[in-house]
Amino acid sequence: LVIYGAFGILIAFMLYFLPSFILSMILFFSYLMVMIAMTLITDFSSILLDTSDNTIILPRPVDGRTLFVARLTHILLYLGQLTLGLSLASLMVVIVKYGVFLTLCFSFGILLAVATAIFLTNGMYLLIMQFSSEEKLKNIINYFQIAMAVLVVGGYQIVPRVIGRLDMENYVFDIHWWHYLVPPIWIAGALEAVHENIFDAPHLMLLMLALIVPVMGVYLVNQYL
Repeated sequence: LVIYGAFGILIAFMLYFLPSFILSMILFFSYLMVMIAMTLITDFSSILLDTSDNTIILPRPVDGRTLFVARLTHILLYLGQLTLGLSLASLMVVIVKYGVFLTLCFSFGILLAVATAIFLTNGMYLLIMQFSSEEKLKNIINYFQIAMAVLVVGGYQIVPRVIGRLDMENYVFDIHWWHYLVPPIWIAGALEAVHENIFDAPHLMLLMLALIVPVMGVYLVNQYL
């Protein structure tokens, strides 16, 4: 948690010094969701793939969804600590820079981001398990871990250079169709709509996606996967 807190302080500095609100929020929520997803993949593979609980519990009058919720509760408690470590410094920056109301919205956005990351990752696991064996899934996870490591290392090299070339003082973020496919942009766009009182069609679409997708993710994973 101390290490996660140190990473969180670095992100908080970015939030404080970047003049573009929408860009700083996109980078923060992208970082948060990537860290959550990587933690799920690396630390919780054994939990999600463990079948001993099925042998011990399922012969008794316990529904499979109850077992799912028990595992999910364990994951949420662990990730709650991780999220607090990554976000505490940023919360302090937001309350100083933007005020209490936006901090409350920012906190809710963090919960939505974590929920979205959890259910996308868990849904991916369970969906793949419908069509492949556990051994194949472990191989897929290994490949995914390698790809994520390359992505993160590349991001640390590329993102600062891209930001350095942008005109931060006059930067304008234009919403394009493919932004509706990127979850961090949903939450960042929703916060921008609240912060700058912009409720045009693109921002309303991002706001709806940020609110609806996590709830639908809970329902779909629990009901069908």
